[in-house]
Amino acid sequence: MVFGSSGKGLCLLDFKYRKSFPRILKRINEYYGDSVTYGTSQFIELAENELAKYLQGDLKIFTVPLDIRGSPFQLKVWNTLLQIKYGKIA
Repeated sequence: MVFGSSGKGLCLLDFKYRKSFPRILKRINEYYGDSVTYGTSQFIELAENELAKYLQGDLKIFTVPLDIRGSPFQLKVWNTLLQIKYGKIA
């Protein structure tokens, strides 16, 4: 897994060895420039801890701040996905 964060929140969580990963990194650089931190930050540490708790079944709601950037359509889709409650599919 690769985590990335800006000064505002988590902006990347993906599988490093996916075929499309280089394209995803290119997009991240287009939207965030040099402001992305990989490795460790307060947001990345929180995301790692929350993801571990979620996978153990101990967490249902994530609190890590997100810094979501993209086209108007992408933002609409991602914000709609954020409204789906734990255990629901749509």
